Amino acid sequence: MPSPQGGADIEYAVDFTMNSRSMQFLLSGMFDLAVRKVMGAFEERARMLYGPPPAAA
Repeated sequence: MPSPQGGADIEYAVDFTMNSRSMQFLLSGMFDLAVRKVMGAFEERARMLYGPPPAAA
């Protein structure tokens, strides 16, 4: 969605459920790390293509 300051705001949501509560608990930390890694790569590529974000007013 366009941002009033220029550029765009992007929302990214991931939701997962496993049958085993204990397995979900064990894997949730690893899943969080994987999502953070994907988002970091996305942001790095966006900075390469479009430059740094505008300064907050």
